Amino acid sequence: NIKQIRIKNNSTTNEIKQAYKSACESDEYTVFITCTKLPDVPNKGKCLKLIPRHIAVGVEFTAGRVDPDYASKTVQDVLIRHEIDPLAVSTVAVSTMAKESDAVMKIASDIGSYVTSYDLRLLNAVKVPLKPTYSPNRQTADLCTAAACLAADNNITTMVRRSGGNGVTISAIMKRGGIDLTK
Repeated sequence: NIKQIRIKNNSTTNEIKQAYKSACESDEYTVFITCTKLPDVPNKGKCLKLIPRHIAVGVEFTAGRVDPDYASKTVQDVLIRHEIDPLAVSTVAVSTMAKESDAVMKIASDIGSYVTSYDLRLLNAVKVPLKPTYSPNRQTADLCTAAACLAADNNITTMVRRSGGNGVTISAIMKRGGIDLTK
């Protein structure tokens, strides 16, 4: 028997984390499927955590050459700060000029994802709403948001758009579609 816990779409991250902690302490089998960074618990009991690789992260280096270790740590820290598990990232999206950089390769290697690159002309043509309003104007996006948008199958709902400081900027976008579970 597997315990079924239904978490509403509008649940807060704290509610999800609390449900996970409670489930791990229980004697019932429980499965959590989420891109949210869940807390580390000493005893997971009969609790299984599945992390779908459903996030595309666009990365842009605005300071030229960036230390690979610093870039990887910065990207992971930004994702965790915004409650996104770095293991949920399926692709690191960049411009074709940046795809061979040591920093991009380090980021992808550390989080276990692929690198997807796009031509600058294509990235410059992407228009996305950069302000959260009901009827936003679409504007030309920065390179990292444009790359993430393309890698996320043209989804324009940006989850995170942040500068990690010292020349590393990222955008995280959830891919279109969902997860189909069958009995």
